[in-house]
Amino acid sequence: MVDNHATNATHERSESEGQEELISSLQKLRERLSEARASGDGLGEAHALGEIGMCLWESGQHARAIVETRSSLRKFEVLSDLKGRAKQLCRLGVMLYERGQIGDPLTLLNSSLSLYEMIGDRTGQADVMRNIGRVYEAQGDWSHALYMLAKAMLIHRELGARRQEAIDMRYIGVIICQQGSQQEGLSILFNAAEMLKSARADGEFARTQRLIDEMTGGGETMH
Repeated sequence: MVDNHATNATHERSESEGQEELISSLQKLRERLSEARASGDGLGEAHALGEIGMCLWESGQHARAIVETRSSLRKFEVLSDLKGRAKQLCRLGVMLYERGQIGDPLTLLNSSLSLYEMIGDRTGQADVMRNIGRVYEAQGDWSHALYMLAKAMLIHRELGARRQEAIDMRYIGVIICQQGSQQEGLSILFNAAEMLKSARADGEFARTQRLIDEMTGGGETMH
């Protein structure tokens, strides 16, 4: 018999420890930001602001995270750092998408993609394409979503990034299931799960297996 009190206490302790780690990380990042500003290190300041934004986002302080990410973006723009701009545009687009804003995210993500293409960063291109696909999916524009996700998947495959390729594949499988082709979609999800398992991406494998369980009523499980 499971001791629910013990389980809940363990979960609460784990969450508490996670918050403490985020607070500690945030403090270190703010110290790094202060040092960069004191020494006139503009690039260091831009990177620190971006990481602070991510740390705040992970801690659930979404509005503040967006403010810091915008500050990082402006700093990279002043420095004419194309890769830094591309990264923060993508992050900002994802944050706004997660907050339920559809229009702006696509504009930001497409700007990020253009910059990554300009500097020839294939990994960056694929990551942005995936996020554009997710936004199109949220809009119900499945054809554009599948197009962008397929492009992201092919680039990740070319780069040998099997974990990322499998995640793209998972998004594709879910959309195909939503379109009504459940057998085809499940086949893609099983392939994604198998790739994630072989890549030892345990968290992503578990997430994919949960999706399969939801779609099959728990009747199909990979071993």
